[in-house]
Amino acid sequence: MDKFTKLYLKKSWPLYVLVALVATVASSILVDTFSGVLKTERVNVFIAGEKEGSIKDLQDYATNNRPSYLKEVNIDNYLTTSSYFEIYYSVQGFQNSDILLLPVSTFNNSQSISYITQYCLDLNEEVINNRFGNNFEYYQIELNYTISSYGLKVYDHETNSGILKNALTNIINSNDDYYAFFNKSSSHLLSFDSSLRDDGILDVMEVLSNYAL
Repeated sequence: MDKFTKLYLKKSWPLYVLVALVATVASSILVDTFSGVLKTERVNVFIAGEKEGSIKDLQDYATNNRPSYLKEVNIDNYLTTSSYFEIYYSVQGFQNSDILLLPVSTFNNSQSISYITQYCLDLNEEVINNRFGNNFEYYQIELNYTISSYGLKVYDHETNSGILKNALTNIINSNDDYYAFFNKSSSHLLSFDSSLRDDGILDVMEVLSNYAL
C-alpha cells in the first residue's frame, strides 16, 4: 500500500464511521416508519456473535412462538470481528434493542460499563428467580458504593451450559461466557415496572430458552 493510499484511508476513516452511524440510525427509523410495526409491538434482540453462523432457524422459531401480543421478534447477529462492530454495538445494541446477548470479552471494559449503567436495567434478582429459577450468576457493577446486577449469565463456556446454550450455539466460540442485558427504556418490562405495557423481554427470553436444535 503506497503512502497516498494510507493517508487517504487515514483521513477517510472518520467519514466511514459517520456514514455507518447514520446508516444504523436511519435503518431503525425506516423500520419504524415502513414496517407498520411500532417499537412497542416488537422485541429487538441484539447478539454479539463470535462467528458467522445462521440464525434463520432461531429467528423462525422466535417468530412462530412469540407471545400473541407481540407482532414481531427481531434477532440480529453482529460479528464482533466486524470493522463496524463498535458502532452497531453502541447504537443498535444499547440504544435500539430490548435484549442484548453479549460475550464477556465485549463488555468487560470501562466504555462498555458506562454504556451498561446508562442504558441497561438494574435487575431485580427476585423477579428473575421467580421466572427462571435461582441458578444464575450475575454481572455486577459497583456504582456510588452500591453493587447492582445488570447482566444475567445465559451461557457458561466451562460447563457448556446455560438457558440460551442452544440459541447461541451457531454463533459462539467455546471460550467465553454470555450475559443478557435488558434495555431499561423498553416498554416490555412489566415484571420490573407495573406501569409498563407487557412482559415481552422475559417472555421472549423464555421462548429463546426453549429453542431446541
